[in-house]
Amino acid sequence: MSDYIGPAPTSPQRTNSMDKSGIVAFGFTCMPISPAECEISEKAGTLAQRYMAPVYTQVGVPIIAAGVAVSLIDQGENDPPPPTLRICRGAVAWATARQIDVLRVVCARPHRWRIKRDLQYAIREAGSDIKFRICNGDIWYWKWFYRGSTLWYTRGPLRWHLRDTILRLMPFRLYRRIAS
Repeated sequence: MSDYIGPAPTSPQRTNSMDKSGIVAFGFTCMPISPAECEISEKAGTLAQRYMAPVYTQVGVPIIAAGVAVSLIDQGENDPPPPTLRICRGAVAWATARQIDVLRVVCARPHRWRIKRDLQYAIREAGSDIKFRICNGDIWYWKWFYRGSTLWYTRGPLRWHLRDTILRLMPFRLYRRIAS
């Protein structure tokens, strides 16, 4: 399994003519739509147009690019976002059903390590050979956080790192059970 961390390739062509891409856009701060969600949705829309790819995303990430097919994660509009592992499992099932070979993931930089870990796990769990690449936006690290977020842990870096450290140190068996 390979992954690429950095800007997306600038070529309008697929990286391999045999690869079929899908875009997975992970929300970060939840409703209301924040600068982070705007950055994520803009990047996801651009990649979807570049690779002629469908998008799998959350309710709070408005993909407004013309001609882009969008599948929403099963989540009520006022519900908290599903756990990262559950979204990754859904993304792998979505990609498998569409015969997608490469997932291009758009996410907030602070969320990247967990998405990478959980997506690797979800791919192994499904017995899939899907590859993924993480494509970050160019927004400054501290701008990912939004004081108006409904999620306490995305209102500032200290809050994020407190929660994230707990999730990082948690045994994966327990994390997997919580995220189910």
